[in-house]
Order: sequence, then C-alpha cells, then structure tokens
Amino acid sequence: MLFCYRSIECMMLCPWNLLQGIRQGEMAEGIVHLERIANLEEPEEKSSKAHYYDGLVLLSSALYNVGRKAEAVKHLH
Repeated sequence: MLFCYRSIECMMLCPWNLLQGIRQGEMAEGIVHLERIANLEEPEEKSSKAHYYDGLVLLSSALYNVGRKAEAVKHLH
C-alpha cells in the first residue's frame, strides 16, 4: 500500500502526498483515500479547511482523469 496514514486528519494535512502517488500510477488507491476526505464534514479551523478543500479539488481532478466526470463535478460544488 502506497499510502499509510494514521488518521484521516493526517491525510487531510497531506493531500499533495496523495497527488504524488496518483502521478506514480496509484490512481485507484489515491481516489479511495481522497474519497475519505470527501466523506468528512467541513472543518471549522481555517488551515484544516484549506487542506480539506485542496483534497476535494485533488479528488475531483483524479475522478475526472479516470472518466468519472459527474462525480468530479459533484465534489466541486
């Protein structure tokens, strides 16, 4: 497994690590982890909120790249 996070919070703080994995061909695994961010409630704290939205944008991009365009759009709204 390419991605190993102790918590979803840690994963939210490191969405760019997931992007690197996606770029290395681990698209399906990266999408699974990014979908975990999408299932969270929007954080209250400002910096966590920024990471949360970064994760949603990365998820949308990954979904679009694998042809799941309708799902990608859903996460951008």
